[in-house]
This record gives sequence, C-alpha cells and structure tokens, in this order.
Amino acid sequence: MLPVIGIVPMYDDKMENYRLRPGYMDAVAKAGGLPVILHPAEDENAFHQLMETCDGFIFSGGQDIEPQRYGEEKLERCEECMPARDSYELAFLKLVLENDKPVLGICRGIQIFNVLYGGDLYQDIPSQIGSEVIHRAAVMGEAAMHEVEVYENTPLARITGESAIEVNSFHHQSVKNLGSGLLPMAKAADGVIEGAYAPEKKFAVAVQWHPELMFKTDKNAMALFEALVEAAKN
Repeated sequence: MLPVIGIVPMYDDKMENYRLRPGYMDAVAKAGGLPVILHPAEDENAFHQLMETCDGFIFSGGQDIEPQRYGEEKLERCEECMPARDSYELAFLKLVLENDKPVLGICRGIQIFNVLYGGDLYQDIPSQIGSEVIHRAAVMGEAAMHEVEVYENTPLARITGESAIEVNSFHHQSVKNLGSGLLPMAKAADGVIEGAYAPEKKFAVAVQWHPELMFKTDKNAMALFEALVEAAKN
C-alpha cells in the first residue's frame, strides 16, 4: 500500500474553486506516495477522519494570513487574506501535529506553522525590512532566485546533505519571530527565515520556497517529498 499524502489546497473565493498546482501531486507520486486533495472540513469528526485516513500531509501555498491571527493590524501592503482558510488550517494542523503525523509546509505552509506556534510574520518584506534578495520573482516557476544557508544538524541538512542550496522564490510575507517550539533550519542572505521545523515531532518541517515547482530538475527539492513519503511509511 502506498502511503496516502493529503494535500490542503488553495481556495479561490472569486472563482469559487479549489486550486492546486500539479507539481504537488506529481512530486508526491514520484516519491512513492499516493496524493489526495483534501476538502476543508468544518467539524471535529471530519478533522479526525481526514487525519486518520492520511499517512502524511502537505500544507500548500496561497493567500496572506490574516494579521489578527498573530496580534497585528493589517498593513497597507498586506494582500488578500482568506480568514476561513486560516481557521481551517490552524485547527487541522494542530490536530495533525498532536497526532504526530508527518507534515510538510510549503510557502504559506511555513507561515501557518509559525502562527500556530505563536510566532508572527512580516506582512510585506520590501516595505518592512527591505532587501536585495529577490523573494518574489516576476513569474512563479522553477528557476532558482537566491541561495539559502542550511543550518547544521537540522532535518533540511540531513535531507539534502548540503550546507547551502539554491531555491526559487515567490512570496512577500515571511516568518518574523519564530514561535516557541520551532527551530530555524534555513535562512536567506538578508536574514529571512526560509525553513523551520518542530524538533519534538517525527517529521514536521516547512520551507518558504516552492519545491513542487523544482522537483523535476532539482534533487534537493525532490528530496523533501521523498523524506515526507518515507516518514509517512512508518
């Protein structure tokens, strides 16, 4: 039996549809998992059934997180938020982590991790900290935009075997102060945290870049999905 990897999609309220780039599904399948898109549940019983049905999870990219979730007023440069998605993901991620199911956060996913653990976010990197690092490419794709330093003795170091890797980048928000219970595992040259993990969990890691767009040509991107699927097998 292939390990089932549940993927939380993006909800587009303007188009009234769920959206997920094929790379999420394709990368999981290539890594030996069975990818499924999860319906945002609305009650605790459905949460538990989804959690028990899947062996591992991916929290995907998408809209900005509502700043009230981390105790701030919304700034002018903060973009579209989806409060309903925030509520669902924070509640579901909490359940997943409480049951120690393997989970990978991607882009928005690392931000949801951080908010759940009590951390906060830069609502807009260019206006709040300024940076010569290109965090938001003009076009979302597989091309590497900058390097990240990989911290020693972290899951990312073990997964990639590297001290620095090249990553793509398409975000204007990021982790500011890490929540209690999370540790950093990668950062950009400007100090922006690009990876974090929960050390007390079997496999709870999150990255700010988009490996689902790089996995076909980048071994380090593919290794993240392979590590998730391997953890889900156990």
